[in-house]
Amino acid sequence: MHKIDTELITKFNEKINSNSYFVLHKYRDIENKNKWSIICSCMDWISVALTNVNNIKEDNLDINRKSMQVFSYISSIDIIYEAINQLHRVIVDENSIPFKNNVTIFTNNTLDKDDNEYFKHIRSIFGAHPVNIKDENGKLFASWPYDSHTKDYDLQVSLYSNNVGQNDITFGIKFSELHEFLYQRYTYLNTIIDNIDIQYDKYIAQKKSQLIEKNENITQQLEILQHEAKDRLNNEYYTSTIDDLLQLFDTNDLLEDNIESQYRKELTKVIDEIFRNLQEMNIVDLSTHNIIYPDYSPSLTYEISKLLPILSLGNNDPMFSYYIKRINNESNKQIIIDEEDSYNLIFLKIKTIMYYKMWA
Repeated sequence: MHKIDTELITKFNEKINSNSYFVLHKYRDIENKNKWSIICSCMDWISVALTNVNNIKEDNLDINRKSMQVFSYISSIDIIYEAINQLHRVIVDENSIPFKNNVTIFTNNTLDKDDNEYFKHIRSIFGAHPVNIKDENGKLFASWPYDSHTKDYDLQVSLYSNNVGQNDITFGIKFSELHEFLYQRYTYLNTIIDNIDIQYDKYIAQKKSQLIEKNENITQQLEILQHEAKDRLNNEYYTSTIDDLLQLFDTNDLLEDNIESQYRKELTKVIDEIFRNLQEMNIVDLSTHNIIYPDYSPSLTYEISKLLPILSLGNNDPMFSYYIKRINNESNKQIIIDEEDSYNLIFLKIKTIMYYKMWA
């Protein structure tokens, strides 16, 4: 039994999770069907089956153990084959099956079956249901497998008929042909990867052609960008950044010349970059990231890491007053945070202190 290189399934998994999770964005809801679940299941079971294929040790001393090892091998191939079919239906064409009508692999195939059907026949005989095999002339029942003494097969069985007087049939398999069947279907992942790339390129071109509305009102512009971000791959980094920007601009009791207002002018650079990136479908980390997410003061890492989620989510925390007091004590007092301030104003003040490094 030959081993299969697992590099391709790793490449496929990486493709599925690349491009800001484009595949997740597209397939988690198609006509109210979650086809992302199918993709995840197929990826998981291809990996499981490949691990089994690559670790089966053929026992040539005990035919019973060897028979079950062969069944395990064939079953693993079947899992991969079915997973590839499912991925093809979801991503490539739901109305077809890869390699249908191909008859290129099994040299001893004298039945009117293509390679896909013939493999299923092998699976039924060598373990899936050897004591109940369908035949056009009745029922067949397999003997236990035994080593072949010819070059035609590596392992074979005798098939008994339920029709009186019908001769037994010798049926066998070659491991090299099973490997070829597996390899051909497994490497079809390359075709599926190519289809994902085509779909992604088409999606990007389509979204780039759709112009994002511009609005002079910052809050309204951010709401437009939030809608567009969710529609354009729904990248969590972008949507959460826009949420934070909405909170930072949701405070009106500021003087034009105070430092918090100056900070908000800096934040417009972040908004402009988000707009450009969404329009060009260039969903990458923001070069203006440090404006909205400045570094913490080393002495306040714990307090700020606890306080910011409270302010963003509106949660209560019995340590809230302590966190505020600690920040005020460590700042240069150019900005004073009042516990009675709204959460949005406190959020803005802390971000301003952090950005301008207003520490004592």
